Amino acid sequence: MCGNISEVFEYNWAPNHIISQGDQIKLTLDNVSGCGFESKKKYLFGQASVQIKLIEGDSAGTVTAFYMASEGPVHDELDFEFLGNVSGEPYLVQTNIYVNGTGNREQRHTLWFDPTLDFHTYSFFWNRHLIVLLVDGIPIRVFTNKEDKGVLFPRQQAMSIRGSVWNADDWATQGGKVKINWTNAPFFSTFRSFIIDACELLPETDDIMAQCGKLGRFWWDKPAFVVLNRHRSHQLKWARRNHLVYDYCKDKARFTELPRECIKMEMTARSLSQAKLQSCSATLSPSFLQSKASLSASNLVVPFQSCKNYGVRLKFDRNRLRKQRNVAVIFASESESNTSTDVTDRWLLEPAGDGDSRHIGFKVQMPDAFEIASSEVTVGRLPDKADVVIPVATVSGIHARIQKKGGNLLVTDLDSTNGTFINDQRLRPGVVSKVPPGGDIHLAMFRVSKLENVASIESKPEESADKVESETATEGPSMD
Repeated sequence: MCGNISEVFEYNWAPNHIISQGDQIKLTLDNVSGCGFESKKKYLFGQASVQIKLIEGDSAGTVTAFYMASEGPVHDELDFEFLGNVSGEPYLVQTNIYVNGTGNREQRHTLWFDPTLDFHTYSFFWNRHLIVLLVDGIPIRVFTNKEDKGVLFPRQQAMSIRGSVWNADDWATQGGKVKINWTNAPFFSTFRSFIIDACELLPETDDIMAQCGKLGRFWWDKPAFVVLNRHRSHQLKWARRNHLVYDYCKDKARFTELPRECIKMEMTARSLSQAKLQSCSATLSPSFLQSKASLSASNLVVPFQSCKNYGVRLKFDRNRLRKQRNVAVIFASESESNTSTDVTDRWLLEPAGDGDSRHIGFKVQMPDAFEIASSEVTVGRLPDKADVVIPVATVSGIHARIQKKGGNLLVTDLDSTNGTFINDQRLRPGVVSKVPPGGDIHLAMFRVSKLENVASIESKPEESADKVESETATEGPSMD
């Protein structure tokens, strides 16, 4: 459902601090009050998302929240809470899950972008099997149903969709040490582009299971949505490895005994490449359960996997591979490239030095290396636009195109923010450039080099990846 804001939401807290502008809601916080809104209807299972632009500048002590919640003392709740920062320090996003009135399941993540410069999408996916919290389509947290292990799971109470901004300077920034600087007030957080595709629970109906719980009635109940697919599982691992800064499951000071939901269970990721999430707009990004393979007529697609389970054991340099741990093979779909794949002509895209600060001006978290195996690939940050997905802020949404022709490498910068370079010369956007022999290519923070004297891959890319994964996997997707 994509409805008019006034039809879908009501302002239930300090409405005089809320400004409605077209498809946007601007929430205001000052020394008098914060404010909040809530959906008029409640939902049980489905998907809800919104785009938010957070408070700019010194927002210490403030909290902007996007959450779902039921009513009463034993309520269920799913939370995104954005904890304000001192100018120059990163925002933290705190997530939490309440079941029957009990929360204390906090996790905190940094973000791979500045959430105050532009709008970014935050989403909940919820069915009887799992809850997934996503940032720009990348899962940062999964809470699985472990009722068979005695863990409560929210599946009986319908929840409304809510947003708010409020004063939390007693705890939000550095444990409450940094208070709100009211000379910077008023503070503004802006919400827009709400998308709700969920089961609406009608107030006159008490039979929840008959209305929203019948198996097979809705798309999110299909068997394909029981677990994350491989691509999203590895994105989850990437988010945990690079951006998780606090996890209640690892806070030994809080618990004398590990909560049951924190106990790891071996789990096999099922292939969900044929799944298709429903949406209100054809312009939405691919959903968290779709691999790029499902968006193409070709089967020759292996999205970027930042995990050793998808490592390709390149014979040319075993020592370097052991050091880096992660090398994945990238194949573009045939529908996106008119040239055939030449697996004997192989190039490696790998992190450059200490974060390539000479090109982008500052250091960043170093991701993993991977091989370009197709004749043409696009590289960028957005999963719905690029073959090679690098979810870090220094890479543009769609950054560059890399083509292999006649043993040469052609590079085209696609008007990226931080640029593509050949031998320290920044390329003009849109101009195809040939890399000279021995040339040094940098794409924001990556260096491209040709692989020499390596055996070609004879099997299909899916078979190669599956083989390596079966040989190296020790456990399934990281779950709460």
